Amino acid sequence: MSGIINTDTKRLMITKEQTQELKVSQGYNDWQNEFKVRVGSPRLHKSVYKFTGEERTYDRNCIWNVSLHLCDGKYVGINAGACIQSSYSEEWKKANNRMYNLEPVAHGDKVTINGKLYVANVKGDYSDCIEFDTYENFH
Repeated sequence: MSGIINTDTKRLMITKEQTQELKVSQGYNDWQNEFKVRVGSPRLHKSVYKFTGEERTYDRNCIWNVSLHLCDGKYVGINAGACIQSSYSEEWKKANNRMYNLEPVAHGDKVTINGKLYVANVKGDYSDCIEFDTYENFH
């Protein structure tokens, strides 16, 4: 059945026509400015979201909760460490839903940072998983 792509895979494919706008992190718990990064081909996994009981499809090759920082004159994405809690706030649950529905940034994607165009350079599944090069460097 080659050539047939299920709906979940279509949603997770790397082809994008629009650029995402990324914002520099404002500090700890800046959930509204975090994004996710795809570090390989989609690797889908279904599981149940415990707060609602809904079945979700996750891409195991996506890093969630990446924050954008300016380091030595270059924009980089830093992966937030995992944190297990005994209870989760409504704010956290909303942030989790936002992250679930967010399109990941993949290698070669164009993004906008502070009104300027950049190209994503995914380094891998590391704490500093992604860098952004100015678009002019690719012409």
